[in-house]
Amino acid sequence: MSSTRELFLERGYAHLPRGRAQIDLTALEREYTHLTQIAERSMRGLREGRAAFLESDLIVVPEAGDPRLLCRIEYIAGASDHIRAGLVGQLAHTIETLIEEPVILFKDKCNLKHPGGGGFPPTRI
Repeated sequence: MSSTRELFLERGYAHLPRGRAQIDLTALEREYTHLTQIAERSMRGLREGRAAFLESDLIVVPEAGDPRLLCRIEYIAGASDHIRAGLVGQLAHTIETLIEEPVILFKDKCNLKHPGGGGFPPTRI
């Protein structure tokens, strides 16, 4: 058994070595920008009384304290060919190689943290 696989079985997660997954960060940033633009248009449509999710299957969640701000987007792989076919497949292959077991995506979401936004406040340790 490889040490990475043993650590995964013991801890429930595995640390990917730097550079192991060759991710095109420029393309990922472009796709993130595209998805957040879709989400923001959906939120504007809701505020204006129009139907949301006209452009994609994204799940769009506004900030509880300020519904004009985007809190998170979910179902990213379902709404994006680039994420589903490229990133998820590539990461799944890398992880399967390291832990020697098949994996599937359980849930995907992207949380956005705005200054003064909701969620968990800073804590002192």
